[in-house]
Amino acid sequence: CPVMQLILVILGGARLPSYRKFMMPLLTAANLLCGVAAMFSVGGMQWAWFAFGFMLWSTYTYYNIQQIKENSDGDEGFLRGDSDYRKLSVILILTWFPFPLWFIVSPE
Repeated sequence: CPVMQLILVILGGARLPSYRKFMMPLLTAANLLCGVAAMFSVGGMQWAWFAFGFMLWSTYTYYNIQQIKENSDGDEGFLRGDSDYRKLSVILILTWFPFPLWFIVSPE
């Protein structure tokens, strides 16, 4: 959800670049729109929308992982650390992970 991405950037505070307040929610909203476009498309266009949405997902997932590092001054990462910020970021990433898999295995 774009709002959750914005909240993560705000929680990160001054350690995160301010442009991410716009970039992260916009990437997430664009990803959701790609999912809607793929749902209403058929054939090759459906997979083109999926591929574009997957690239957007990969981009903001990369930045979520970067934000964990930036928020902790490099002490934490995706696989290590114990802060609440890291836990929230990992939960957000993991909850978005199944959506591409569900799209691939869906019969439509």
